[in-house]
This record gives sequence, structure tokens and C-alpha cells, in this order.
Amino acid sequence: MSQQNVSRELRTPKARMSYANLVEPRPFMKDGKPKGEPTFNVELLFDADDVNGGFDLSVDGEWNSGTKLPHLLVEMVKEKWGSDFEVKEAIKHGGLHWPIVDGTERSEKKPKLAEVYDGKKCIRVKSKEDIPPRLFARENGKIRELSRNDQRDLPIIKDLFASGNYVVCTVNAVCTEMDKTKYLTFYVNSVLFIEKGERLGGRSGDDMFSGIEGGETDVDPTAGMSDNSDNTTDDLDDEIPF
Repeated sequence: MSQQNVSRELRTPKARMSYANLVEPRPFMKDGKPKGEPTFNVELLFDADDVNGGFDLSVDGEWNSGTKLPHLLVEMVKEKWGSDFEVKEAIKHGGLHWPIVDGTERSEKKPKLAEVYDGKKCIRVKSKEDIPPRLFARENGKIRELSRNDQRDLPIIKDLFASGNYVVCTVNAVCTEMDKTKYLTFYVNSVLFIEKGERLGGRSGDDMFSGIEGGETDVDPTAGMSDNSDNTTDDLDDEIPF
């Protein structure tokens, strides 16, 4: 069991953005009122096969491809809270906030999401106001960083990093605990625009984040990224919650 926050740096496969909020930080909205600190955030939609083998894990500064994300997360939970920690039971009873959400289950509750969410796995990633995610796009065959403070870049950012478009991200998965509840939180470090997709609907803070609260910590998502984690987790299959 670790007394420290357990974290891993990952690079995602291509994902479609939903509820994208990467231009400026916004607070969580509840009953039409802001609550908590402003954050950058976006929900990433993945094919199930990508979640089960499409992530890259950073090891000694190199990307180790083909990571099974659920296995890695279970490994992190057990490193943080002990090898006897019952992952499925904790998720079932609300003691552990699991970050991977089944898109089909979401669309069953909100049928208007079905066309976009059915068959997908969803992960919400975020970053605190003072650590904005870096934004990148290809220009003349090279990757260029875009600046929110550059008036020439700002309209490009608003166009490229909108809901419906496709990106690849670098993120930190972090195990934390707050008020006796355990969290697996994804902090987004950088986002690379890949290609445009059909634009998704308009943005409403109340609609987007209704019922989503907590999990905010003071963790620096850029710290502690030198883990040499073994990626062999086949013996943890029974702990995978989906």
C-alpha cells in the first residue's frame, strides 16, 4: 500500500471529443450556479478495442505501446490501496470512482446521445485552471503548439478543439483519496488535433455536468511520472469491472 499518490503517464489512441472545454476554464455548474474551481475538461470517446490495448504507457521517457487500460488501472489501485482491495465491490458501492464509462449505458439514460455514444467507452479528462493543457496541430507537415494568448491562434483553437473532432492526448492517471472516497482521475497534459468530425451539439454547463461532482484534488498532474511499471496484468482479469 502506497502513502503517495500513484500515477502513470499515458498517451491515448485517437478519440472523439464530446463536451469539449479546452479554450478557457469553467467551473462545475449545479442548479445554474458555479461550484468549485474552474477547470479545462473534455470527454473522450473510444472504441472498446482501443481501451483494451490501444494506450501507450510512458516508461523511462519512451512510449510502451499496447497497454490494456483497465488492467493498468487495477494495477494502480492495488499499488495504492493494497493487493486485497476489491475493485469491483468498491465501484459497485461507490467507494471508488472508476473513470471508464460505458457509452451505451449513458445513451440508455439519455437517448439523444445514442448515435454518438453507443458502443463507445468514455473517459472524462480535466486540468486545473493554472495548468492548462497544451494544444497542438499539424502545420506544413510539422507539429506546432498553439497559444490561447495569441489572437491569431485563438480562432484556430476554437475551430479545431471543438466537440465532434478527433484528437490524441497525453494524460496522467492518478489514484487519489478525498473525504474517504477513492478516485481514479485523468488529468490532461496535452492535446493534438488529428481530424475533423461532424460537429456535436451546443454546450450547456448545466446539461454537461449535471450530477458530476467531486474528484477535484490539489495533485500536480505533471509530477511523479518516472514509474517503471510492468505491463503484465493478465492475472487481474477477474478484477476488471467490465
